[in-house]
Amino acid sequence: EMEEPGYEEWVQEVWSAREKMKETLRSKAYWMLESWRLKLLRADRVAEACVVISHMAYIYRENLCGDLQPGPGEESSGIVDYRAAETVLACQIYLTHNYGFNMEAGYGAVKEEKKEKKKKDSKEHAKRGHDAPADTSLGFCQSEMFDLFQRHRTRILDWIEPSDPDAAGQCPSVKTPHQVLESVIRVLTARHPMGKVWKEDQGCARHWKSLRMAGCKGRFCPDTEEEAFEEQVAALSATGAAKGFEEWFRVTTTAAVETEINLQIASFTLKSNQTELLDVRFSSHPDFALLFDPASRLQCAKIASTVSRDWVRLASVPYDMQLWSAESRVVPNPFGSVLPAATSAPAWVSAAIKLLPQPFSSMSLHMSSGTTNRVARAAGVYDGVVKVVVFVNRSPLPTVAHAYDVVAHGRRFYYTQVYSSDASLSLHQLPETLVPTGKGGDRSYRVTSGDTQRTYTREPTLVVTRALRASLGTQQLVPARLLRGILPDCLLDDYHFWQGADDPDKASMLTGYKNEEAKERDSGKPLDVILVDVSPIGSPDSSGFCQAAGSAKVRRVLAAQEGAGLCAVTESAAAEGEGELLLSPLFAPPDSVLGKLLAVFQRLDCLSQMLFWGRLEGEEAVLERVELPRLRLSFQARAKKSRDGSTAETRMYCEQHSGLYVTNHRGDEALQLLKGLPHAILLRNAAKELFILCSAAVRPTRPRDVQKQDAFPGELLFVRSDEEWVEGLGKVRHYLFPIHVSKMFLVMPSLAASLHLLVLRFLQRQYSAVAALVTACVSDTVLTSEEQQLWDLLEWLAGDQQPDATACRLRISLATEASPFMVCPWQLATELEAYARVHHLAGSACKLTPEEELRLIRSLAGSALPSILENRRQFLEAVVSESDMTPLNVNYAPHPDKKPFDAVIDRSAVEGGSVLDELKDTVKGSVLGEYPPQKARTGQDAVKYLNKVLDGGMSLTGMSTLPFAKSKTPGFLLCYQLMAKDLQLKILPEDSPERLGAALVRVLPKGETTSRGVMMSILRVQMQNLSLGDITNLPNYQAEKKKEEEEQAEKNKTKQQDKNWFTKIQGYVSSSFDHAAFQRRFLHQAAEFLADLERGGKLTWPTPSALYEPPSVTFRKLHARAMLLNGLAAPRATDMSKEKRVLKEVFVEDLMENTEVGFDGQLVEYFCTSPLSVLANFYLADPGEQAPDNLMEGVEAAKAKSKFFKRFEIQNHPATETKNAKSVVDRLAIDLELHSKRKEQSHNPVLLGLSDYQVRYLLDHPEGKGLRDAKTNTEELKKELNDTFVADGQKAAEAIKKALELSREADTDADGVDGVKAAGFVLAQEGGVVPRCWFEMLAALLLSQDLRAELLAINPHLKEEAVEQIEGLVVGAMLTVVRIGQLARALGMLEDLMKLLRQVEEMTEQGMTDGQKEAMYQTIRLKAGAVAQQLATKRHYTTSIDNGEYEYDPRFLLFEFTCNLILRDSQVALVKRFVKAHTEDSSLCHQLIMGAGKTTVIAPLLALILGQPSSCTVQVVPGALLEMSRGVMRERFSSLIQKPVYTFIFDRNEIASQELLDKLEMAKASRAVVVSTPTSIKSFVIKFLELTHILEQHRLGELNSDAE
Repeated sequence: EMEEPGYEEWVQEVWSAREKMKETLRSKAYWMLESWRLKLLRADRVAEACVVISHMAYIYRENLCGDLQPGPGEESSGIVDYRAAETVLACQIYLTHNYGFNMEAGYGAVKEEKKEKKKKDSKEHAKRGHDAPADTSLGFCQSEMFDLFQRHRTRILDWIEPSDPDAAGQCPSVKTPHQVLESVIRVLTARHPMGKVWKEDQGCARHWKSLRMAGCKGRFCPDTEEEAFEEQVAALSATGAAKGFEEWFRVTTTAAVETEINLQIASFTLKSNQTELLDVRFSSHPDFALLFDPASRLQCAKIASTVSRDWVRLASVPYDMQLWSAESRVVPNPFGSVLPAATSAPAWVSAAIKLLPQPFSSMSLHMSSGTTNRVARAAGVYDGVVKVVVFVNRSPLPTVAHAYDVVAHGRRFYYTQVYSSDASLSLHQLPETLVPTGKGGDRSYRVTSGDTQRTYTREPTLVVTRALRASLGTQQLVPARLLRGILPDCLLDDYHFWQGADDPDKASMLTGYKNEEAKERDSGKPLDVILVDVSPIGSPDSSGFCQAAGSAKVRRVLAAQEGAGLCAVTESAAAEGEGELLLSPLFAPPDSVLGKLLAVFQRLDCLSQMLFWGRLEGEEAVLERVELPRLRLSFQARAKKSRDGSTAETRMYCEQHSGLYVTNHRGDEALQLLKGLPHAILLRNAAKELFILCSAAVRPTRPRDVQKQDAFPGELLFVRSDEEWVEGLGKVRHYLFPIHVSKMFLVMPSLAASLHLLVLRFLQRQYSAVAALVTACVSDTVLTSEEQQLWDLLEWLAGDQQPDATACRLRISLATEASPFMVCPWQLATELEAYARVHHLAGSACKLTPEEELRLIRSLAGSALPSILENRRQFLEAVVSESDMTPLNVNYAPHPDKKPFDAVIDRSAVEGGSVLDELKDTVKGSVLGEYPPQKARTGQDAVKYLNKVLDGGMSLTGMSTLPFAKSKTPGFLLCYQLMAKDLQLKILPEDSPERLGAALVRVLPKGETTSRGVMMSILRVQMQNLSLGDITNLPNYQAEKKKEEEEQAEKNKTKQQDKNWFTKIQGYVSSSFDHAAFQRRFLHQAAEFLADLERGGKLTWPTPSALYEPPSVTFRKLHARAMLLNGLAAPRATDMSKEKRVLKEVFVEDLMENTEVGFDGQLVEYFCTSPLSVLANFYLADPGEQAPDNLMEGVEAAKAKSKFFKRFEIQNHPATETKNAKSVVDRLAIDLELHSKRKEQSHNPVLLGLSDYQVRYLLDHPEGKGLRDAKTNTEELKKELNDTFVADGQKAAEAIKKALELSREADTDADGVDGVKAAGFVLAQEGGVVPRCWFEMLAALLLSQDLRAELLAINPHLKEEAVEQIEGLVVGAMLTVVRIGQLARALGMLEDLMKLLRQVEEMTEQGMTDGQKEAMYQTIRLKAGAVAQQLATKRHYTTSIDNGEYEYDPRFLLFEFTCNLILRDSQVALVKRFVKAHTEDSSLCHQLIMGAGKTTVIAPLLALILGQPSSCTVQVVPGALLEMSRGVMRERFSSLIQKPVYTFIFDRNEIASQELLDKLEMAKASRAVVVSTPTSIKSFVIKFLELTHILEQHRLGELNSDAE
């Protein structure tokens, strides 16, 4: 009873248990059933799926609210749960479509006539009477499901479309209940998971509305179809009213929409059709994959089906698809009525047509009537396809031609580009082709793109439309291929373009929406859309064959998106006319700003991957931004203002590299570095530092057809259409190479950049540059995909047989020997063998040292070496040996011929008897080919004749056994006449014809020269007895032939005059000369002649050669100078141990310019103390004069007093309360602060007029003198800095030039010097026969202990005083270059400071707040201090000695020069401390704060100084900094100072292999830097201890065994 004790507790317990049970059902049980449902659907087990989904709906039988059933005394929230509504609706509609309900109301008493009428169904009806059992195939009675649906129907309808608008959307988990209907459709059609709240990535739900008609509540359709439905109803109502109420009622109640969810009868229809799976013909079409996953199984409903078209509507998304059959109509020539181009085209078009390839050159092109002086169009028909060519006049540059095919899509026609005469100016990226133009020395190449021989095939097309919102209307997808060449590829790659399909106003507008990949990539950027407004030109196209012309305005505007995925609704958020306007530089004049910028950025990428964005100012377009999406680069246009405030120029600043802008700066040095980089541009910053920006999205190659046309092809094709190559790149798709301040070399920023440059230099045969890059291209870790594909390009370089190329390949093999991930794509043994043959021809910059070559040969240990390599190995070992005399065991290779020429002794011609008889009896027909009489030839005429003979081929008889074969020169007759001196053939006047003949005998085919025969025997006798032509009269072939021809003619003439008719006929018939008989007689005669000489003992015969025994060879040690001059060594700067050198003033007279080049004592003093002290003396203020008392006021004075009272707590003392006391205390506080500031500024330099107090004052009084003086001082300082910058640049260039001249000159006037030999040495240097110095080598040699010996080894003819002059000029040039870098940095800082001062003026006019003043004060103070610091910077590793000379450490100088910096005092001191500790073999630990130069200065300097062959330098860094530290080391040691950088990574589980030991030994020998982590070092030590312990245990075990 309710009054019983504990009743309320019992009720509460029951309710609690009930809630727990329902919670379990709605959580665990629900998701279990959902997983079963999905599995059943995937297995197509629909009946079981109906049972499961009905149980899921039954969970919500009692309540649809999210808070379960209310407890005792509680009220329900009344808010419909999203999952509950979705489950109930999905279950109801799913069962309606897939389950056969068979429960009906009982019939009871039925009239007799009905029983008679329905006899066949009586039994079935009886089963379903009142007494029949209920159908429980769903797991419960079907009436339970009807009751569930009926109970919740009204509640769900009111929730979806409430009568009270304020109650709409009362679902806390979703934005709108309309999403439930979208989700239900997806569950029904796409096997979508049920029960999950709608998320943004599922797209935007359509707005559903109930049909506005009586009795239609619960019939929902998208709002995109509502207007059409109402129009349909209105039309039907008007028609029905005229026919009466019954007809009107029938029509209006059956009117239907295309997409409907009917909650009255629980059905979902599309065009009044049931859904089914999408036909594979749709999903397999290429255009389907643009939006959908081809593997997805989508549900659809058929809309219409005709002979040419199948039209379906997708169920899960508001998309329609129309599959059209292939177009069969013939497209006419759009310009067929106009005159042919051959007669009507302008001259610039006619010239372009001549350069078009097939099939355009053979087509009959007709010009468009709308031709202008800038653009022309022509069209023709080829193979049934209309091809349109657009010509763009870019005079004075070549005309550009783009060709398009007219293709069908649906029943419309579009242009798609197939060819471009200039690949870089095409809006569509097609495969490139290198096309030669011109011939011979005038040959050049142009890059075209496209395959003009490709045939267009007519195929079925898929037209996709969608209706997302009524405001957007129906849109049709325009596939990217139909816009190729119309819009840039970069837009087509990132956007899907849709065209209005149902509204004429929207049909002229294309809208581009970002695809999912582009959205993910640009996730941090605002969303935008592309609007393409198409305007027709001329009359519209009435034919439907795409024959009208038009123009388009392309804008990019910000957009707002609702939802995501395929149903995302994206609409422009910009007002009319807003957004960025896409400019077309292709049609801009080449001399315009846009045309010039196109020429610049064209080097980086092609036009299809460029976007020029701007805005309209009146009628003029102004460029604002240039984007290169593929390279992930963008440039912003910024106006640089002059001093008077007017705009002087507009610069394009790179947004990815702050402060760098495109520059027009050109110089010989910069152009030399840009040589061979047609895909790079030059950048500059405010500090006047130069950079080369290079595209990484190009694959350099040399086309095979170019290689066939040129003997030494140098033209390269930079392939930009290789998508696989671009995909292999990293996030950064460009390389930025800093140009060293000296402009002598580039700094390598990364391994990929180094490999890229290496491949380019190699392909362009810049072998010296390749050799300089090798060290920077080494990595012993796994390569990235970008690095790997660059490395794989080296395979294409293996075929270059130039000696320098062979040397470079070997240097690459040597550098990568320790890397298991950089396997060279050539055979090392083959390259070494080739190098052994041509090493003397290799240039000194590429040549290997004996030690390097020997190390490579030794790496082939284990395989049999060819004789040439074995001999080379012995020779090199003798070279590097310390012994003065080294015997060599030369291994001579066997003769390549199995039967050599000289091994044959043929006596056939003099043996007589049977051999001659055989020749006489058996030879039938001609023995020798035709050989007309030859005239005597000398000089060039003789060379031409020999070339003709050798090119045409030569054989013994001159006849071929093959039919129709070309005859050759009879070698027997030519050689016989030369050796008999019957034919005079001389190249030089003193040449001997018989020796030439003997040499030509050896050129005859090997099969003839090694066989025995009469003719070859005669020639061999002549070769062995060359003097026969002088002492005997050998039969003369031409004389004997002429003699017999005359005798034959005389006989024939006699017979012709005979009276006997038979004899007379014989005279005419036998008038021709019998050559075969004569040749046989001549050979017999010559053989008999030689036989007589043999019998007389006048012939000599070769004796069989005895076995050749080579002599013993001993190598005598050469000094370094002789080895260099004899090509046995290559110049290398290996000694880097020099610690001290002396610098003094130096002057060298330049006789050519009649001036002196050098550095005086004053300049040397500046360099060695404070490089910019000449300016610091004028522009740095005395700190004691910068803080007058009256300047400290306001905020500054208050701060001073606050600090004073914190130090002296007297503010509350009674003695300080009077007015005078307060004044005294204030004065003391200010004086103390001023004293502190003066003391601080005595250590920190202060820029004139910009001390802390002066900055504060000019901000408080901007209209006063302080700001004017500051601006004047900074402008004057800038002028001085600029003047010094220019002067230093000229001085450095002159010094470098003179130093190189001195290093290459020869002293021809010195006593005991052979002037001719010295002059020949200079010529040999110029020709690369002997090595010569270059500036980087001279700078590196400063670290050598014996500079004089090193220079004399390279040039033994140096003047006596030249060594000292070279050293002075090189050091002076390096110090000047370092100061140039310092000046550049000061100029950059000063430019920022001047900009701040100008901002003060601008902000003063608007009024500055206290916060802005304080921020500006701090900024100006820091900038002024930075400029002052630069001016006051000192050099800390030089020491003054007597007579104005200074002692310095060349290692510090070389590092400063290489890295473009000036070492700080603390850095120099710390490095010296570490070096001293290393020398004393002691440990040293030092802690540095961030920014003190640990990674960029201290570690590289120590690696330079301590890196000797006697030790291995290891840099241990945290694991997180490993990659960064390796990059810094590689950058520091990749140019002037070259060191390999290796990585030591070790784990306890690894094996200490021989490869690891070899790598470390190589690192030690090559002075490399090894970078490691603490973990690797610890693991290695632990592994060492572990192995030591194992060995110790093993040794103890052996000892115990021996003891036992």
